Amino acid sequence: MSTHLDNFNFDDLPDVDVDASVADAVRMPRFDGDVSELSNQACWALQNLLTRRYMTKQESPERWAWLMEHRKVLASRLCELDLRLRIHDDLEVAYAEPAMLDSPNQHSRRVLRREPMAPTPRSWPCIWPRSCAPHTTSMC
Repeated sequence: MSTHLDNFNFDDLPDVDVDASVADAVRMPRFDGDVSELSNQACWALQNLLTRRYMTKQESPERWAWLMEHRKVLASRLCELDLRLRIHDDLEVAYAEPAMLDSPNQHSRRVLRREPMAPTPRSWPCIWPRSCAPHTTSMC
């Protein structure tokens, strides 16, 4: 059976830059004066990495997809803050952690705050996954 593609030379097609999809991703100003170079999705993934203890694919497949798509540039942005992006593909969990600096500088500051901000455990956010058996409201 013959198709109209039989005589088509696929070698004549232009090369595709794999990183171009990241560069061409949706970029709309999120506020007046926004000069970010990252796509909105990359910014949202970065915001979640900085404000949450961890991200999971199960919790938010859409955010996870943004993280995976932009992981190279997000890792670079985190390194600018002396942070390291950790992605455990097998567990589908990602988080940012402080990098161990070879020679810390007196001007560098720790960006992530890992200790609780609330005075009592009652006001801490629940960290148990909803599917976890021991999860009860008394733990939250």
